[in-house]
Amino acid sequence: LTDISFNGATSQPSPTTTVDVKNNLDATAAVPANPFDGTTWESAYATSNTSTTTKVFDSLGVSHDVTLFFTKTAANAWTVNILADGADTGGTPGVPTPLGSAALTFNADGSLLSPDPQDVNVTFSGAAAQTISFNFCTPNTTPTAGEGLDGLTHFGSASSVAADADG
Repeated sequence: LTDISFNGATSQPSPTTTVDVKNNLDATAAVPANPFDGTTWESAYATSNTSTTTKVFDSLGVSHDVTLFFTKTAANAWTVNILADGADTGGTPGVPTPLGSAALTFNADGSLLSPDPQDVNVTFSGAAAQTISFNFCTPNTTPTAGEGLDGLTHFGSASSVAADADG
């Protein structure tokens, strides 16, 4: 018996459809003095409390960095703004392109009240249009003790957010 060789064989890429967002947003964080400003990368970092970047894949299998900026807006309330570089979306290279945003609301026990997954429609340069669902966790709408803690939480410890994409 000999090994079978598949030199040059390729398979169709699998574009990202889901990004799971987990960990904690600091309940003791201050509301920034200025509202979120995503017109430049510098202003986006300066007007948010924390951020995380994840790689997503388009229909051609090309990876793209997508950055989630989290900004505290009030007690138990945050906004997430999702940006990509303009070079990846047909815009100006080095300038952020907004892909979407969502209001995040937390219960008094630190569990996520809302939203359900946030869908973002994006067309990366040269690729097919795609929808990416950002999952923050299972919302605890009742609220019930111990629920709504399987993703993003809101406790009095340092913010540490991670995002994992399929594709």
